[in-house]
Amino acid sequence: PEIMFQPNLASKKSCGLHELIYYSLMKCDEKLRSELLSNITLSGGNTKFPGMEKRVYSELVKLLPEKTNVRIRALPNRELLGWIGGARLSNLSSFQRFWVTKADYREHGDKVFNQDSTRLFDNKNGNTGQEAVDNIPS
Repeated sequence: PEIMFQPNLASKKSCGLHELIYYSLMKCDEKLRSELLSNITLSGGNTKFPGMEKRVYSELVKLLPEKTNVRIRALPNRELLGWIGGARLSNLSSFQRFWVTKADYREHGDKVFNQDSTRLFDNKNGNTGQEAVDNIPS
């Protein structure tokens, strides 16, 4: 797990997990940061290493102002959270427009995923896509 905090140990030029969390947080509106910091949830099988929750916490608080409230949750089934979230999302009726059917795939092959970017935008509610592109934080 040390490589997740010091990728340079594996000759990777990348930030550690705690730094990625910090830099992501710094890109968010300042008013939201305390709420986000108090709701960090670890997910994925790599977060099941013993002591991971405490390590993320201790490394992250070193980067933050003193007395910043940080809460990190490590649920017992966190290696499955991606699948659970995907299953819930796929059951929403509003998500059906994103589906690629077997017939679509048979007709267009893997190009079906690049073909219709309008699937990603909610034209019905005024999101034509350009706003989404314009609002991506740098």
